[in-house]
Amino acid sequence: MATRCAVRRTAAGSSRRTRRRWNSASATRCAAAARCRTSASSRSFRRSRRSRNGFGVDPDAESNISALRVDAHLFRNTLNEAVRIRGFSAFRLLRDFADGVDVKPILSFFAARGANLARVWPYVTWPGTGWETPSNDQIVDCVRFLRTQNVYTYLTLFTDTQPGTPNRIDWAKALVASCQEVGLDSILFEIGNEPQINKHIDTRALQATLDASGFLYTSGEYDELPVHVAVVLIGTNNLGTGQTPQQTADGVHAVLDDVLARWPHCRVLLLAIFPRGVQPDDPLRLQVAQTNALLRDVANRDRVTWLDFGGVFLALGAFGALGVTCGLGRST
Repeated sequence: MATRCAVRRTAAGSSRRTRRRWNSASATRCAAAARCRTSASSRSFRRSRRSRNGFGVDPDAESNISALRVDAHLFRNTLNEAVRIRGFSAFRLLRDFADGVDVKPILSFFAARGANLARVWPYVTWPGTGWETPSNDQIVDCVRFLRTQNVYTYLTLFTDTQPGTPNRIDWAKALVASCQEVGLDSILFEIGNEPQINKHIDTRALQATLDASGFLYTSGEYDELPVHVAVVLIGTNNLGTGQTPQQTADGVHAVLDDVLARWPHCRVLLLAIFPRGVQPDDPLRLQVAQTNALLRDVANRDRVTWLDFGGVFLALGAFGALGVTCGLGRST
C-alpha cells in the first residue's frame, strides 16, 4: 500500500448557533499547485442539528469506544469522558479490507504508538495507482472491524479535485444513509480532502445530508476561524506528479505567504516532506531530500519553525520507507 502520506487535516464552516465545532485542524488555499495539509487549534467538526435516539450504540460491533461529541475544545464519549484522538492516514485501508487483505499489522503498528483513528479514502483517481470505492456494505463492515480494534474511522467522502471526474454526490448521500441506518457510532466524515475553494465538486450539496445524519463532520470551509497554530506538511504529491524540487519549494513558499497573511497571529510549524521510495537511491527519495534542503531556507522567516523527522520513519523500516500509513496527528 505505497501511498502518499499526509498529516490529518480538517477544515471548518460557518458559525451558526445550531452547529458545534471541535478545535482540531485547519487548512489554507493551495498555491502553485502545492497541496496543503495543516493542523491548527480551530473548531471545525460539526454536529448535526438532529439528535437521534440511540446514536452512539452500534449493537453489532463490540468495542471499548463509543460515539464522540464535541465539547468546546474536547471530544467526549457517551460516558462524558474526555477522549484524546491520535490519528494516522491509511488511505487505501477500505479497499484493502474489501479485497481481503489482512490490515491488522497496520492497525497494530499504530496502536502500539497510541493511535486510535484511521483516516481512510474510499477511492482515489490517481492514474496508475488509484482505486475504486468498495460497496457501502463493505465500508460498513470495515468501520465495524476497526471499531473492534478500538479504532475510529475518519472517512473522506471526496478525494478528487480535478474537472472531468464523476459526480459522486448521490453515492456519498447513500453511504451516509447506510452508516446512519445501521447505527455506526465510530465514524466521522470529512466532506473533501481539499478545502472547498480547490474543489470541482460542490461539496456544499452534501452538508444538509450530514446535518441530518447525527455524525460529526468537517465541511471544507474554514476561512473565518481564528487560527493560532498551523502544522504544514505539503509537497510530496507535487514531486510524485513530476514537479521539480525547486517548483515544489516555490509552491510551499506561496502557501506560507498565504497562511501568514490570512491569519496574522498564526505561527507555523513547517514539516519536512516524508521519505519516499523503498531504496535510498530511489529517484523520489533523492528529490525529497533536495526539496527539504530548499524548504529549510523557506522556513527561515518570522513565525515559522522548521522540523525534519523523516529519519524516524526510515528507522521504522518498511512502514515508513514505503509511506504506507505515516502521519500521526494528535488533538485534545
